[in-house]
Amino acid sequence: MDIVQIEHYKWWGIGLALALANSDPDVAGVETLDSAAAVDRLLRTHGATDIQVSDEDLPHLRRIRPYLLRAVRDPSPDHAAPLLNHVAAEAGATPRLTNHDGLPWHIDFHTPASTAWRHIAAEAAAALMGFLIARGPDRIRLCAAHDCHRYYADTTKNNSMRYCPDRGCANRERVRRHRRRNG
Repeated sequence: MDIVQIEHYKWWGIGLALALANSDPDVAGVETLDSAAAVDRLLRTHGATDIQVSDEDLPHLRRIRPYLLRAVRDPSPDHAAPLLNHVAAEAGATPRLTNHDGLPWHIDFHTPASTAWRHIAAEAAAALMGFLIARGPDRIRLCAAHDCHRYYADTTKNNSMRYCPDRGCANRERVRRHRRRNG
């Protein structure tokens, strides 16, 4: 059996799960899941290129998204567990050992014939569950930038990340502090 780089596989879904939570209008300010193409871009950003999304998936993704957002807003296990369990149940998540598409052996949480939204929801819920167990709820954070309301996962070894990695928030804040100091 080929060995999977489990750290890489385990963590790809956390970015997807947080991107879904951050796509909520309460965070993004607008509806960002407005088309199958928008969901496809989000998936490609997180390395999920084999999922075929249709417009029929959109209402389902929008329905599960608030559960993910509530789980990342308060990732304590007592609060997050029922929310993530609900998403996993809605998705019909079933762990399976597989080596599809020429990949090494790994665990998938969606069924092979599942719809795109079920595939996405199952992997997102499983990734958040795994991250909370492996790294702890204090590693899911709100970006410290004054103009950002996004959540991110601190995957650093020393637990030092303070800004979301996707929008250049750390650099913007550095420039902002420099300009404040230097007038």
